[in-house]
Amino acid sequence: MASIRKRGNTWQCIVRVTQDGQDFEESRTFDTERLAKDWGKRIEADIKLNGIQHRTRSGITLGKLLEDYLNAITALRPARRQTVHDITRLAYEFRNDKLPTLTSKRFMDFGLSRAKGGASGATVLHDLSTLRSVIGAAKPMFGVNIKTDAIDEATNSLRRIGAVAKSKSRHRRPTSDELKALTVEFERIGRHPATIIPMNTILQVAILFPRRLGEITSMTWEDYRGTHITLRDTKHPVAPRTEVVPVPEDAAAIFDALPRIDARILPYNSESVSASFERACKRLEIMDLRFHDLRHEGITRLFDAGLSIPEVAMISGHKSWGMLKRYTHMSPKSVADKLRGRSRLTEWTDTL
Repeated sequence: MASIRKRGNTWQCIVRVTQDGQDFEESRTFDTERLAKDWGKRIEADIKLNGIQHRTRSGITLGKLLEDYLNAITALRPARRQTVHDITRLAYEFRNDKLPTLTSKRFMDFGLSRAKGGASGATVLHDLSTLRSVIGAAKPMFGVNIKTDAIDEATNSLRRIGAVAKSKSRHRRPTSDELKALTVEFERIGRHPATIIPMNTILQVAILFPRRLGEITSMTWEDYRGTHITLRDTKHPVAPRTEVVPVPEDAAAIFDALPRIDARILPYNSESVSASFERACKRLEIMDLRFHDLRHEGITRLFDAGLSIPEVAMISGHKSWGMLKRYTHMSPKSVADKLRGRSRLTEWTDTL
């Protein structure tokens, strides 16, 4: 129950509750008795609705909540390096922000600061979405009843002024000349005794088996069956998943010719592979080409080979037509060319 006492020119409210064998006490000082009583009633109502565990944890910071969330999900399965990095960075940013003090202005200021620091609109939106996910999971995971209203308001305001935005689709593909130049360059550096990563092999695999780089460097011999391979903990909007993926014949030929020096088929650090690719592009003065663009090239080639959307999706791992659409490079002429010679359509039109 709440008790009120006068202390000089102020009024102090003390709320003491015993619930489920736990003792709880919280106090605050106000300028008037009325304010003290109103606060005491709100705290009592909150405890009755959400329990004292909520009040006990409401004094923690958002940074601590982020750390607890990261520890909880990594206890179930290893998290991706980027996920760990993002949550750790956000935990440091909000290390001093206690949950009850969070406002839409705080999240608004954070978003603007990230944008002014050079972060893209998609990156700022990703950060805010991560924060929202953790806050949304706080009650069922930790018994902390904190609403997402403040972050939703900030996100909407940032969207209106253009500080957050969805990521833009890339349409960059390597040209034939660029691929030839990269092949020659990787052959050159491959002759050096200190070279460890077979970049030409990885370059070919990235196009012939167009998966994400992290998935390519995580494939294991144990999961490889020649015609197909099981990829574990692959990227998914909700949770990592396991996929059984067909392996194109040309890619399988490369795998079969590789020495089995490790449990992984291509046992190399994905960040090192990406860095080597970027350095080669810089030396060759190839502009605005990323390793991930090789995946774009490979998926486009699968469509060019006549595979259907579901068939390409089974290899690429995409879950929606919307994501694959940008790889098809369809035009009205190409569709018309495919329709020519379709006997069923011709027979039907001849009857008109």
